Amino acid sequence: MTAPRDGLRPVRDGDAAALEALIRRCWDDYPGCVLDVDAEEPWLRAPASAQAAVHGALWVLDGGPDTAGLVASVAVRHVPGAGEAELKTLYVWPTGRRQGLGAALLHHAERYASDRGATSMVLWSDTRFEAAHRLYERHGYRRFAGRSLADLSHSREHGFRRRLTR
Repeated sequence: MTAPRDGLRPVRDGDAAALEALIRRCWDDYPGCVLDVDAEEPWLRAPASAQAAVHGALWVLDGGPDTAGLVASVAVRHVPGAGEAELKTLYVWPTGRRQGLGAALLHHAERYASDRGATSMVLWSDTRFEAAHRLYERHGYRRFAGRSLADLSHSREHGFRRRLTR
């Protein structure tokens, strides 16, 4: 798949509940992952407004009846002055996985970042998300660091980086 399925569009604030449900469903596969929107992810209450405030971009893909409204999401945030962009919020509903959708969303985000001058993409991913790590590594991302977060999930994350080409 070279492009996301028809329907990829910028997130709206009205997508808040569906986006939360998508992320919650993805995290449900990993014991100990806690999604507390009010305590740790308040941007989910108004995702379009939150992205605009940080000069980021977030896209969602509408889903069918077997989802909570969205089948996937992906975001990009630029790191000012660094020539770098950060991949965020790449989630795919379980019935949409293993079909090339994650790779297509990854490439969409990379093109967006590159078109805006980024020369590299970074991302942070919980150590429990091993399938996602395989996706990133298949597409040229290399681990560069690790970190621990003081969050409700007691997250440990791997950092990944890839040079972008134009």
